[in-house]
Amino acid sequence: MALKKRKIIFITGFQKNCGKTTFLNYILSSYKSSDKVFCASVGLDDKYDLNLEEKPSVLIKKNWLCLTNSAFLKNLYDYEIIDFINSSIMGGNPIIISPKNDIKVRLISLGSNYMLYEIINNLKDINYFFIDGAFDRITQISFFKDSYFYYVFKIQPSNINEVYDKIMFLETIRETDINTKYYDFLMKINSDVFIDGDIAYFKGALTLSKLEKIPLTVKKLVICDFTKIFLNFRDYKKLISDFKVYLASAFNLAGYVINFYDVDRKDFEKKFSLKTIKKFIYNPYIYEF
Repeated sequence: MALKKRKIIFITGFQKNCGKTTFLNYILSSYKSSDKVFCASVGLDDKYDLNLEEKPSVLIKKNWLCLTNSAFLKNLYDYEIIDFINSSIMGGNPIIISPKNDIKVRLISLGSNYMLYEIINNLKDINYFFIDGAFDRITQISFFKDSYFYYVFKIQPSNINEVYDKIMFLETIRETDINTKYYDFLMKINSDVFIDGDIAYFKGALTLSKLEKIPLTVKKLVICDFTKIFLNFRDYKKLISDFKVYLASAFNLAGYVINFYDVDRKDFEKKFSLKTIKKFIYNPYIYEF
């Protein structure tokens, strides 16, 4: 499951406790200690605070790098401190370590997209960056151009229709035309919405209220990236029927991670095309800690 060199991979999810960190451990199990890997997290769940029993740990192999908290290192030994960030988070300081032996450690976030970007940009020797995302935390993906992401679902009878809408929404976005020539122009404009002739450029959030205000002469929409789309599946489906829509950034969906809870796999798959089903990655995962 290893991706090409110098890749940034996000693990995001549909809800809390849906299996993001478990899936991250599964992906990491296919990499060797000799691979140049860095792991971190985005977002903070107040519920977890410093209660380590509440939050799953990640197996970090010898010589890898990870972003953790100094408060989490009390029972860990044999690691090298690579960088110390002078910022107080969750009762300690963010710290980048490299273990001398395989260890289980809890990852943390810096709380800032820009700070994470700076760290990733400065780690020139790392080839694989894995970011364990918080609940529905997809906005960070747009901060890292050409990054990949997995979307994790915990599927129950109570949310199966909602899951269907989310997957179909992402699948519809995946089929939207991408034209990266618009990206540099979008980065230069100062407003969230810019109208030029029959084209409306959306650098910021695309919402129904903003769409209602664009002139009737507009025939094309250029959206900076998919994380700016704040519409549901049906609204977006109508949008692409009313306008010619382009994304200015790549949409690199690596797969849908499917965790069933009292839901039959065959019944669930009946809702989707074979093309979409091929993107499904099913639990249980076979790996060892």
